[in-house]
Amino acid sequence: TKATVNRSPPFVQVLDEFQEFLVKYSLFNENSAVFVTDGPFDIRDFITKQCAHSRLKKRPSYFSVPWINLRKQFRQFYNYPENKNIPAMLHALGMRFVGREHSGLDDARNLAAIGRRMWEEGCLLEANTKWRNPHHFKK
Repeated sequence: TKATVNRSPPFVQVLDEFQEFLVKYSLFNENSAVFVTDGPFDIRDFITKQCAHSRLKKRPSYFSVPWINLRKQFRQFYNYPENKNIPAMLHALGMRFVGREHSGLDDARNLAAIGRRMWEEGCLLEANTKWRNPHHFKK
């Protein structure tokens, strides 16, 4: 909701706290890590736009590491002709959406449930998407 957005800390503060989390657990350094997204949009488009809007000089390098586009992997693993969004993937698996759609945390939990089911059914989850548009980010 708008009230939730208004109460939220600024992006730069959240990014700093996220980087502290990454350092604490040595993610993307000593320990492997990968982002899992519902399509390419979050990292390719929204992170890039938010970094520019927040006047960051560059995107943090961990956002340029290949990530798992679960929407794409789902289509390929189950041999669907086109990508499905989170509710459609859940429906295809006989599952239901838990929480409120487009709520970041609820979307993440449901995406994790889809990934878990795919793994249980034999899918090897691997990075399959890469950020390739550095010209979109302007200083």
